[in-house]
Amino acid sequence: MAERRPASIDGARPALLIVTALAILDVTAGPSIVVAGIMAVGPCLAAITGTRRTVLAVGAYSIGLLVVLSWPDHIWWTTRQLASLLTLVGVTAVSAGAAARRERDEQTLRTAEVERVRASAVSAATTGFLSRVSHELRTPLNAVLGFSELLERDELTPSQREAIEQVRRAGHHLVALVDDVLDVTAIEAGRLTLSVEPVAVDEAVCTAVELTTTLAQTSAIALVAELDDVDGWHVRADTRRLCQILVNLLSNAVKFNRPGGSVTISAERDGAGGIAIAVTDTGPGIAAQDLAKLFVPFERLGAEAAGIEGSGMGLALSRGLAVAMGGSLRVDSSIGAGATFSVTLPETVAPTVEPPARVGSVADHQAPAVDAAPAGVLYIEDNRSNVRLVERILERRAGWHLTHAGGGAEGLRLALATRFELILLDQHLPDMEGLDVLRALRAEPDRADVPVVIVSADASPGQRECASAAGADGYLTKPFTIDDLLAVFDARAPAT
Repeated sequence: MAERRPASIDGARPALLIVTALAILDVTAGPSIVVAGIMAVGPCLAAITGTRRTVLAVGAYSIGLLVVLSWPDHIWWTTRQLASLLTLVGVTAVSAGAAARRERDEQTLRTAEVERVRASAVSAATTGFLSRVSHELRTPLNAVLGFSELLERDELTPSQREAIEQVRRAGHHLVALVDDVLDVTAIEAGRLTLSVEPVAVDEAVCTAVELTTTLAQTSAIALVAELDDVDGWHVRADTRRLCQILVNLLSNAVKFNRPGGSVTISAERDGAGGIAIAVTDTGPGIAAQDLAKLFVPFERLGAEAAGIEGSGMGLALSRGLAVAMGGSLRVDSSIGAGATFSVTLPETVAPTVEPPARVGSVADHQAPAVDAAPAGVLYIEDNRSNVRLVERILERRAGWHLTHAGGGAEGLRLALATRFELILLDQHLPDMEGLDVLRALRAEPDRADVPVVIVSADASPGQRECASAAGADGYLTKPFTIDDLLAVFDARAPAT
């Protein structure tokens, strides 16, 4: 949209015109012209600062005064007197129009500011809602999946193991569904955080193929990657999100294939500055009237009746992610001819690679010796099931002693009274936010160096960044695995 000029410029134009007219005309020709020129300044100034009504009022007053001062002695006005009167009328009209335009511009600006404030409030409310929903759903799922994993590591009968596997599969399905719903909502609200960088096409494809190989083998589907000519090709994308899209497309191609079918993934330049990564299957194909429904959230086109697992969110999310990264996702299919899903992203050059500095890994740390004094860990968490889960997991790692606090104030009091080797801190507590507890700890000189790991059901990148900025040493997202939590303890075990 072209930038509009300030209304004050339009309001000043009549004043310039009248001054020019007075300079051309002979001011000695009659007092009416001089009076008209002086009076024309009134409407012009009113147009700069006043409203349209103000301009009209000033103009009407000026016209009336001009008529009184220059009323002719004879019945007919002279040409100069009529010109003066018409000039003042014209200046008033033009000035009134300029004032009206300025009023409309100011109203537009006020409306835009109101909408901006409203949109900002809605965005903040959406972010808070997503954070709370993530926390409320993931917290119980953490206990469900955690205890089922503990049971799975015990001696079980075949029927018991099958039951536990069903629980775990259902739990992971719910976690994936929660993640997809939150991602789609974040995309629609414009709140999705992406880390766009050059991504090697062959590496992204190989990673996705590796993650879906087991599923393909279980389903007796041949998985083929055609990458002969893509060496050195890079696209602008978020690495994790691109892998998420490709895994979803490959998984769908396997699940909706025919017995003994195949899935092929390949890449080619599209001739318009992009690279298209295509996933082609040998399945039954999709009817033309159903193609548009594929990207509607929760639309499964009857797959639930066939017993095929899924939520109907994957394609809607994948398209949203592709568009957010500056690309697109399209499908070509017909009945009996399989389907091809292509994600196209902008091509870019390879990044400059610098040798990474060596950092300590979990393997560099050892668990404390059994005969050493127990290392204290404080877990600030209001959900008792999650506390019991951590207690059970710590039974597998000798040398740690767990202290529990059910709220932020209690946890802060314990942390200040006793020096712990590690503090696990929930994000949302009943009496205060976990980050407020963290900031209070970091403000204490003799507790500022105590390792604090946020253990939260809020998986949003924004919360991770806030936690890091507040001084957190790590961020563990619920639901976590046993190995994830043990790695946290091992990495921070005191030296023996």
